[in-house]
Amino acid sequence: MDRLSCRILLVDDDKEDSHDVRELMTRTLTESSALDWVAGYEEALAVIGRNSHDAVLINYRRGDRDGLELLRDALAQGCKMPLILLTGQDDRGVDLEAMEVGAADFLVKGRTTPEMFDRSIRYAIRHKRVRDQLRLLNTLRQQLAPPAARSAPTGPPVEPSLADLGLCILVADDSDTSRRVATIMLERWGCRVETATSGREALQRAQQSSYDAILMDVQMPEMEGPQATELIRAWEHGQGRHTPIVALTAHGREADHQRCLDSGMDAVLRKPIRSQELFDLLSTWGKAMPRSRERNAPPPAPRPALWILRLDEICGDDLPLRAEILRNFVSEADQAVVDIEEALVQRDSGRVGRAAHRLKGNCLTVGVDVMARACWGLEELGKKGEFANAGILLSQVRAEFHRVRGEMLHCVDDGIPLAPERS
Repeated sequence: MDRLSCRILLVDDDKEDSHDVRELMTRTLTESSALDWVAGYEEALAVIGRNSHDAVLINYRRGDRDGLELLRDALAQGCKMPLILLTGQDDRGVDLEAMEVGAADFLVKGRTTPEMFDRSIRYAIRHKRVRDQLRLLNTLRQQLAPPAARSAPTGPPVEPSLADLGLCILVADDSDTSRRVATIMLERWGCRVETATSGREALQRAQQSSYDAILMDVQMPEMEGPQATELIRAWEHGQGRHTPIVALTAHGREADHQRCLDSGMDAVLRKPIRSQELFDLLSTWGKAMPRSRERNAPPPAPRPALWILRLDEICGDDLPLRAEILRNFVSEADQAVVDIEEALVQRDSGRVGRAAHRLKGNCLTVGVDVMARACWGLEELGKKGEFANAGILLSQVRAEFHRVRGEMLHCVDDGIPLAPERS
C-alpha cells in the first residue's frame, strides 16, 4: 500500500507527545508529510479555523480544558477537517463520547502501533471525502430544485422525512440495542422496517421479500454480513435485482471497509450511525428508484437462471447434449455432497477442501453460482483446518443443490428446452 502524504496538526500541551507522533509519521507517511504543533486552547481554535490541514490530533488530557471541549468548539465554529482524539489507557468511555460528539476516530496513547496510526489517518481522510461528496450532492440537489421550492418561506426546523418515498428497509444486526436504535431512526423518517438477527436470516428475508435497502452489520453469528451479501448478490443475479446494502461496522480499518465493498456492499457506515449520513444515502437511493414502483405490485419477471443461460451457450439447441451434461453434473454433485458430509463427520479438513474444490469447479462450469460460492467457503475452511461455519455452508450447498437438481432433472426427463427461443 502506498504511503500517504499529508499535513497533520497536533493539539497537545505536552511537547514531548509531538516526538511520539513524529515517530509514527516517519514509520507510516511519506517524507513530505508535515506535523504542526500548538499547545494553547485559543491558539488551537484559531489554527483549526483555517482548515488548512488534512487531519487534526487532539489530546484529551489537557491542563486547562479537556480535548472533548475543544472538539465541540472546533466543530461549532465550522471545522471541516477530520478530528481524532488521543485518549489515555484509563479514559474508557471517552472514546465513545468523542465519536458521538463528532470525532472521526480515536487513538489510545501508549498503545497506538504504526499500523493503527496509518489506519486511523487513512480512514479519517477518506471519511471526510465521503462527507464532502454528500454535502456537494445535497447542494446540487437544492440548486436544481424548482424555484418555488427554493424560495419557500423558512419556518421552524422540520424533522427530515423519507415518507414520500415509501421505503421498506431491512435492518440486520445481532445486537438488540443497535437494531432498536436503527429502527427508531428509520421509522421517525417514515420508513417501514423489518429486522433480522443474523446474516443467515437476512439472506432468507432478502430472498423472500423485496427491500429498498438493507442495513447489514458486518459481524454476526451464523453468517457474517459480507458472506450474506455475497449470497444475496448471487441470488439477485438471476432475479434482475440489486438491493442497496449498507455495511454497519465498528472497525475503521481500510482492509475491513474494502472487504465489505468487495463482497458487493454499496456503502460502509461506521458505528455509531450518524443519522445525517444514513439519511443522505437513503434519500439519494430512494429518489433514484422508479417512481412508478408500488410496494404491492408483482415483482418483475425473473431472468432465466444462470445455469440455463450457461447451458444454452454451451449446447445451443442440442437437447441430448444438454441432458448428458446435466445428468453428469447431478451425479457428480450428489457424490461430492456425500464426500463433504462424511469428511465433516470425520473432521478431515483436507478431504473437505478437496471435495468442495471439485464441486465448486463443476458449479462454475455449469453456472450454479450460489452453490459455487458456498463451496468456495467450504474449500477455504478446509485449507485452514477450521470447522466453525462448515455446517452452515453445507446447509447452503444442500438447499441450493436440492432446488437446482429438481429443475435440472425436470428439464432432462421432459425434454424441455432450457432457455427461451432465440430470435
